[in-house]
Amino acid sequence: MSKACGMAKKKESNPPGSHFYSLLILGLSTAALMGGSVLDTVHRNSSDNLIWKPLLNLHDSYQLSFGQNQLGDIYITRERMIQKDEVITQERMMQMTEALNSYAEQLNTPLYLMLIPTAEEIYGDTLPVNMSQDSSLWKTMSEQLNDRVIQINVKNALMLEKEQYIYYRTDPCWTSYGAYTAYQTTIRKLGFQSIGYDQFVIHHVISDYYGALSDRIQYYDIQPDIIDVYLRQNDATVQNVTALRMDETKKIASYCNEDAVHSEDVFAFSREPVIRIDTENSANKNLLLLTDAYGSHILPFLSQHYHSVTAVNLPLCRDNEIPWQQIADAGYSQTIILCGADTAFSQDGLCEILKGNCAAE
Repeated sequence: MSKACGMAKKKESNPPGSHFYSLLILGLSTAALMGGSVLDTVHRNSSDNLIWKPLLNLHDSYQLSFGQNQLGDIYITRERMIQKDEVITQERMMQMTEALNSYAEQLNTPLYLMLIPTAEEIYGDTLPVNMSQDSSLWKTMSEQLNDRVIQINVKNALMLEKEQYIYYRTDPCWTSYGAYTAYQTTIRKLGFQSIGYDQFVIHHVISDYYGALSDRIQYYDIQPDIIDVYLRQNDATVQNVTALRMDETKKIASYCNEDAVHSEDVFAFSREPVIRIDTENSANKNLLLLTDAYGSHILPFLSQHYHSVTAVNLPLCRDNEIPWQQIADAGYSQTIILCGADTAFSQDGLCEILKGNCAAE
């Protein structure tokens, strides 16, 4: 919050109407400090507004100074920021189940499904209230998925490593180490032997990263994050990375940029909705990875095992109206949907993305 430094200024005459605006701002600020009833009606995505931003910052500083640990839908603990999960209804769960079953029936090969737990699911015990979802809904969904949908559960593996740096402190996504932890379980389910942790060299690319959660509520009084890149040591395998677009293909120098200055430049998948990685290893399998932001971190590990991996960033394709089905080639050996539970169950999530197999709510 910027410091107030106008008290030493020489008093000047006020222009007409200034008393009205002063009273208006004072009234809104007072209302905010007394509980935020006015500001709580303003969506936090409007915090860049020049009028509301100072009031939101004032309101937030007041809340935090008096022990409040929640700003909007974001909890602030001593170690991290945690976004409150959207409540998943039984209707939404059933619609998603139908969408997955329908999509699996269209494939010639089994469909693998990995829903990545949110930070709230992993660190819920650090929150003041129990925000966990109704586990019976997850069980019902699991039982109603048909046999062509092979589920991969990585929550247990992540829970065992929760004291390690597996999720960013200021962003909803997992870290590269979190992705590696999930990769070990995932790749075995896909039929391969995982590569040992000691086979990778870790590059600390960005050490002062503040993610989407910090930006959204303009809160930076927390330890910044580190973005790491894992590169396999002594790896002479050539990887060709290509961005697939509607009217062209574009060669990319490499998937990971260990010299990146900005966070969006670390992984190519952060900018390109559809990419393909071709390798010269002896594998004869091709993978289609349908994913979201989580996929950018796990893709370097998965690509070690396939002749080619085509990765589709589903939210980016949706937001930019890109028909990924027309871009991604056919003939994959395996297809995996790997995304955060928040992406999967959002109102414009998998139900809408998977060929509109769900009725809109």
